[in-house]
Amino acid sequence: MSTRPAEPCGGPGPGSCCWPWGSRLSEWGVVATVKAPQPQLLAFVAHHLELGAARIWLCFDDPADPAAEALERLPRVTALRCTLPYWRETCGRRPEKHQNRQSRNAQHIYAATDLPWLAHLDVDEFLLPDRPIAALLAAAPPDQPMLRAAPW
Repeated sequence: MSTRPAEPCGGPGPGSCCWPWGSRLSEWGVVATVKAPQPQLLAFVAHHLELGAARIWLCFDDPADPAAEALERLPRVTALRCTLPYWRETCGRRPEKHQNRQSRNAQHIYAATDLPWLAHLDVDEFLLPDRPIAALLAAAPPDQPMLRAAPW
């Protein structure tokens, strides 16, 4: 997970005159570039919504995937179809390697969201925290722009 640094204005972190999230510091979202069966996508979404994700962005690597239509109807879920026009607008052209597409999608969502934290996950990765994620995020030092989830 990563968060945006506060702009310098006399002190980093909550309580600083420019800390943009105030009490929203523990809000978080998930972005994933996906190409998986609908049941797997539903399990991924349900799990992370249950953990408290404020929003989940699913970037469909196959823009014709029929699961996009079903999932975009869910509350707090955005289904983004990665069409050729999307890629032209986002980065000029569709990256050949899927890892680069994942990275570009995460960067695009990160730039567009106002959430303070964004987890970049694969659809087969499920966060398994030992306490609420909001508590973990609220306890992070204000000058720490990134957290790493260790593999299980």
